[in-house]
Amino acid sequence: MFTPLLQPRLSEAAAMNFSYLKTPSGILKLFEIALVVADVVILRHQGVGGFGGTPAAITNNSYFGASVPIAALIVTPLLLAVYLAGNMNIQKSFFEPVINAFFGASLFVYGCLAIDFYRKMSTIITIRDYGLAMGSLSLIAGFAYLADLFFAIKAMRS
Repeated sequence: MFTPLLQPRLSEAAAMNFSYLKTPSGILKLFEIALVVADVVILRHQGVGGFGGTPAAITNNSYFGASVPIAALIVTPLLLAVYLAGNMNIQKSFFEPVINAFFGASLFVYGCLAIDFYRKMSTIITIRDYGLAMGSLSLIAGFAYLADLFFAIKAMRS
């Protein structure tokens, strides 16, 4: 029976790079995922994503508020999965710094807009509280992505 010389053993093929989770960037990725999941849950189940003074502002904030956390929820776990699979070559490209800068800035801006809008609302207290929680989570997630940007640039230059 023919056996190829380069056939990897199952343990080598299924090996995961869990040591990445011990790095600051790995810890931040897990933190970012947790924050964005909580943000999307509040956004989806409490309906606090659309806010603003005019119908156009409400529509713009709804699209912006729904698209950025959901995009982060798609991209960040995929990036973490690539690192856990052992492909560290992506750290030498501009992909991760650009993604972290975009999500950091977008979530930071959305968090500031949400907090500014919902802190003035006093008619429906529960909606106000959910809106402030969503804005705070977005703001903290933005800071986490910006911190991850620092580590991504540091890894890219090394």
